[in-house]
Amino acid sequence: MQIALLSNPNSGRKKHLQKICELAQADPNISHFQASNTQQFIQFVEQLQQNPVDIVAINAGDGTIQALLTLMFAHLPVMPLLAILKGGTTNMTGGDVGIQGNCVAGLKQLIQWNNAPNRTTSSKVRPVLKIDWDATASPVCGMFFGAGAIIEGQDYFHSHIHKKGLRDSLGPALSALRILFALNRKEQSLFSPVSMQLSGYDQDSNPSSVQPTLQSSGKHLLAFASGLERLFLGIHPFWGDENGAWYFSAVRHQPNGYSLLKILPLFRGKPRIDMTPEQGFLSAKLNHLEMQLNGEFTVDGERYSTSAENHLITISLAGYATFLQL
Repeated sequence: MQIALLSNPNSGRKKHLQKICELAQADPNISHFQASNTQQFIQFVEQLQQNPVDIVAINAGDGTIQALLTLMFAHLPVMPLLAILKGGTTNMTGGDVGIQGNCVAGLKQLIQWNNAPNRTTSSKVRPVLKIDWDATASPVCGMFFGAGAIIEGQDYFHSHIHKKGLRDSLGPALSALRILFALNRKEQSLFSPVSMQLSGYDQDSNPSSVQPTLQSSGKHLLAFASGLERLFLGIHPFWGDENGAWYFSAVRHQPNGYSLLKILPLFRGKPRIDMTPEQGFLSAKLNHLEMQLNGEFTVDGERYSTSAENHLITISLAGYATFLQL
């Protein structure tokens, strides 16, 4: 099979780039590209349009994967099989659907599999989110959307954890724990409730013609959506069983505080019996979500914000991506 491999030289595992280059250069089935900005990503996808390949391998982090998913869904008639090498800092997408091991070990496995005479193909299919919030910009496609305390956790990670050199799930996990202890102790300096209006639907029909599957308004602690089955440390903080394609969860602000005994079960997708939508704990599988939010949100680690004139964010299904498993 022909493989187009993209490496981002600015990603978190750039120290392995020389070895990646050597492995790719030694294999005639691999065309290796390096790209680190939007224009270079566009040029890479243009190459895929002109010279289609069997597999697109991505040696980078979540942000680069998001950028390429956005461009490939917009410009390629058919999504190629994807192979994710853990070349970034947090690698949340890679943790769920990537090739095991670091990026060098992953590429070695990919080369060995591709050159085997009797190879078999195993894969995972995941829904990809499409996030639309600005009429003047193109939608973004990605695997994870977050708002509220997700932003505070991201800020804490970059200011306190990232510079210590922690990689993969450990950094986000420590950030999440710090936020949880702040919630438990009511440390308002690390988090603040965010006003949101949420209307979620598990059907593909026009949302205006059906009743919402999920609805909430007021101040919220956080809200997040994902097409991944497992987030950092393998957590699955979702518990809805509707007919939608992707997961969504939100927690309304609790004026009386947040007990760790209540919050921790959410990480396993098993809320306590008293953690109901009426009590502000919401989760569902959706196909469409409309969110009114005045502020910042993140898609696969990249930050965006709504405009002063328009606070509406729409999340829908971009399509499905297939990820090679080895």
